[in-house]
Amino acid sequence: MRQILTGLLGTVLMLNSGLVPATAQGSQITPPRPQPVGQPASQPAIQTAPSLTPPTSSPNPPSSAIVAQPGVPFCQLEPSQSAALAQARTQAIAWLRADHANFKVDELPKLLQQRNDAARAYTDALNQVQAQLKANCFERSPLQKRGMWLRAYACDGQSLAALEVIDRLLVLGITDVYLESFYTGRTLYPSGSFASHCSQDQGNLLRLYTQLAHARGIRLHAWIRATDFGPDYSSRYPERRLRNGFGQIANLRNSLGDGNASFQASALYPGTRSTEDFHWFVDPTHPAVQKDLQQVVREVAEQGVDGVMLDYIRYPVVSCTQSPEIQQGCLNRDPRLFWLFSEQGFARFLSYLRRQRPDVSPAQIDAWLNPRARRNQPFDPALAQELEALAVTYMRDSVTELVRQSAGTLRSFRRRSIQLSAAVWPDGNRDNPVDPRLQAYQTFPLSSGGLSPMLYAYNLTCPTTPAATSTTATGSEASKCVLAEFDRVLSARPKADFCANLAADPPYARANGPRHAPLEQQAPALLSYARSRDLNLTCVNYFAYGWLFPQHDQQRKAACETGLPARPKQN
Repeated sequence: MRQILTGLLGTVLMLNSGLVPATAQGSQITPPRPQPVGQPASQPAIQTAPSLTPPTSSPNPPSSAIVAQPGVPFCQLEPSQSAALAQARTQAIAWLRADHANFKVDELPKLLQQRNDAARAYTDALNQVQAQLKANCFERSPLQKRGMWLRAYACDGQSLAALEVIDRLLVLGITDVYLESFYTGRTLYPSGSFASHCSQDQGNLLRLYTQLAHARGIRLHAWIRATDFGPDYSSRYPERRLRNGFGQIANLRNSLGDGNASFQASALYPGTRSTEDFHWFVDPTHPAVQKDLQQVVREVAEQGVDGVMLDYIRYPVVSCTQSPEIQQGCLNRDPRLFWLFSEQGFARFLSYLRRQRPDVSPAQIDAWLNPRARRNQPFDPALAQELEALAVTYMRDSVTELVRQSAGTLRSFRRRSIQLSAAVWPDGNRDNPVDPRLQAYQTFPLSSGGLSPMLYAYNLTCPTTPAATSTTATGSEASKCVLAEFDRVLSARPKADFCANLAADPPYARANGPRHAPLEQQAPALLSYARSRDLNLTCVNYFAYGWLFPQHDQQRKAACETGLPARPKQN
């Protein structure tokens, strides 16, 4: 992957950041709007995918079917044009630092529209790149949409690193950027409900990136964590945290301001802890959580974005290895492992049960939830299965309700169409309350192309023999593969057509650990396999910018941690 990116970007990768002015000079070239993807090329109905249970029956397309195609996974630009763009950006940056040393981040796009030789040259270079991409890539490639997931850092505007980030994505032919705009409970813009990652001097990064992307004909989507509201929110509103009946919560240990108290909710089960460290899941059934999420959706839409991507639109997984009793509970689908026991949340669930099954007594519900209560109350296994099914429906519908509310919020912006997308796990729609992500994504009310399944298996194809394994993945990972995950999504027959997500390797991947196949292998193989299924897949997203460009990612991050280079003084 490093070799192909070096060849694609040429000297662009060696020069510092820069910004593009969106002037009226020269026509702006916008990549074609994404057409419906993940739908059959000729037939109106998707055929049900074959069973994926045994690894030996999982897809393994012949190698002859996987051929190189223009713009897959990325476009290729002439090295001379990459160098010209990098040089123009460098000159524009030099002009900005010399003549506008104390510029405000929010005014940056307007500054680059000034009638200055450096700004004009930068604009011309950008227009030339867009024209070449349109003629040599966009009009020839089977991919109509290439997306990239991106995390911004608070200093990206002040350091002008945002310019190089967007230019790199432009050179690769990226048409859509998913900018992480709400994570750890903080935003990239001034919010009325949550703190910002950025100071006032660091500006509104969501709006800045949106304007820079639009100046290059790139669409920008606000990527938000829908049920992960961060440590501050979790500490301020403990009653809104998710909790199961063993006292587990889906938060990071020892970072909530209350020591270990959060993990000692039940003295009966000592040693319980977080089930997904570094995440702070909130209860999607809580009215205040729903209201606060819609406030974020509304706020990001007001920044001029083209879409909203809901990530973490699910329940957390359960850690089944913490104690023998929890291990046994996972095997027996113990209802105490369900995420129903948050403060106030349990009362809402009981109210739901009474509405659905008024014939079931409180004692019967207690016997289902608490094995100790079964000593004094006859236990009916058939009734337990019915109550479990109701619990699954209750939790699953609460996730879908968040998507439905978000769709309604975006529809309220009547003057423009804002795409709603959701990142989902291929197997996240299983009705398993112990591994309960409970993403009924086949029913999500999303925009065209808005379903975004994460095909993140380490293996590209499922091996028929151990020797056929394409990576060093072991155990359960060795029986998974990208193409089988693709089939899993097709078998769900989703209402929304979809855009597949593929993952690069993170910079911290171990040399002897499981590794993803390079994107230049994954993307052509996925498109070829889709064609073999009579599907016209025209959209692929790549995770993530920081994994493809780890050195630049670290440089941007370090600029915020160590301070920015001193700006020259104005006379």
